[in-house]
Amino acid sequence: MRRGTSARTGWTLAGAFAGCVALTAAASAAVQVDCDTPDDFCTGNPCITSKSIEVTAASCVLDFGARALVLGKNVELPDNGALSLTAASIEVQRKIDGKHSGSSDPNGSDVTLIATGTITIRKRIDTSGRSSTGAILLDAGTIDLQGQLRARAKGGGATATGGAVTLQASAAVSSAKKGKIDVRGKKSNTSGGQVTISATTGISLGGRIDARGAPGGTINLACPACDVTVDAEVRVQGWRVGGGGTVSVTAGGDIDIPAGAGKVIATGNAPNAGTIVLTATNAVDANLLKANGVGVPGGTVAVTGAVVAVRNIVVNGQEGGAGGIIDLESTTGDVSILERLVARSPQGAGGTATVDSAGDVSIRNARMQGKTAGGELRVSGVGNIELGNSTNSDFQLGGTGGGIIEAAGGGDIVAKGRFEVETGGCIGLDAGGTITTTQATFDVPVTTSCP
Repeated sequence: MRRGTSARTGWTLAGAFAGCVALTAAASAAVQVDCDTPDDFCTGNPCITSKSIEVTAASCVLDFGARALVLGKNVELPDNGALSLTAASIEVQRKIDGKHSGSSDPNGSDVTLIATGTITIRKRIDTSGRSSTGAILLDAGTIDLQGQLRARAKGGGATATGGAVTLQASAAVSSAKKGKIDVRGKKSNTSGGQVTISATTGISLGGRIDARGAPGGTINLACPACDVTVDAEVRVQGWRVGGGGTVSVTAGGDIDIPAGAGKVIATGNAPNAGTIVLTATNAVDANLLKANGVGVPGGTVAVTGAVVAVRNIVVNGQEGGAGGIIDLESTTGDVSILERLVARSPQGAGGTATVDSAGDVSIRNARMQGKTAGGELRVSGVGNIELGNSTNSDFQLGGTGGGIIEAAGGGDIVAKGRFEVETGGCIGLDAGGTITTTQATFDVPVTTSCP
């Protein structure tokens, strides 16, 4: 009797469980919508989606007017589709999936979100594709990026390039660590995409931006009347068969790329290494700027600000390439290199660095030597110039025919450490005040100027 009861109870529980699963599946099944009306998504204000949505229209354009829109469930887009949503504010709590990487559905969809208030991204928006990638556009008063934006080449044998991601805010743009932007091309095969971020009251990024490809892509950050902070890695380097990309940051206030996570990398192969340009009305404070050339000359790093402070700049020429180009300028204050300038080449010529300061100059180390020719470091400052901060500082610019170290300042010049330009090279120091070299060693006689 008990055995029979037990068996009956077991079958009853199994049936109940199966029914529960069926009900759950039915409750979570995506609703197909043709986007005739915003009510296809949700009603009320705030307008909150309660079921997953499968868009069947090739182009879905909906305007929710003055209502707040909350995407509380997933939204799935068709191959090569387009979704455009406009509302007073938009919050993406679940994924917008426009990725298509199969052989029968290879084209990513486009996603456009427009809000007069705030757009908050908490989950991923993905427009990746195998044959073509979709574009992502966010246009709002304020943009808060806490989830990933992805528009990359995806899938076996992908031929798509990286996509385009654009964030434009009438106020501020910010991203958390998980708020990454990925527009990579297919490794060693297709080019990286484009990322454009613009705002008027501030840009503060804690999420990585990745535009690697063959060649690397383009990243533009612009805040003409405000500060730009990038506390993350920004990458536009080329894969092993592609040139480096371009990173441009423009600020009407300060540019801050702090030590730790903050770095910009634009290393590349043929046809050329990448370019990094930072331009600020006020101060530039950057951790690492790197644009090595692999088999080609190192890239170009140009920094302009009222005050410029950079920890490390690296534009080496590797595997036969010459060292790259470094151009630093301050318009009202000082230029400081907190660690080193590096533009070496073990097989080609050393790189060149030009420093022009409206105030003082301080450079701790410079390693720009080459094999076929030495490097060149030319420094001018209205105020004082400090080359090296201890006897352990290194200024190595030697190479066949010698390198050049030239410094001309309106104030004093203090040189500390080891200065090497090799035979045929030149070290020129010219100061409006005193020149102090008691803690320095030179491998050639010091003169006042160099050719």
